[in-house]
Amino acid sequence: MTTTTNDRTASFFDGYAGGFNAIYGNNNTLINRFVNKAFRGAMRERFERTIAGCTPIEGASVLDVGCGYGAVARSVAR
Repeated sequence: MTTTTNDRTASFFDGYAGGFNAIYGNNNTLINRFVNKAFRGAMRERFERTIAGCTPIEGASVLDVGCGYGAVARSVAR
């Protein structure tokens, strides 16, 4: 069986999803908090600035395409 580009791409993102979940998800363990603070500060800051830049959002629509599992869209919805 031949591995296609789509298979390799799907495999990459499936493997990478856990990292995004650790940053944006609710898996807020002591280890994840340390790693996020020590090594992922720029990513978290970008996320927070994105959310802050979306205000005011009342009456607007949000389209979150290909951005992980929808953390930004869910945060904007809240």
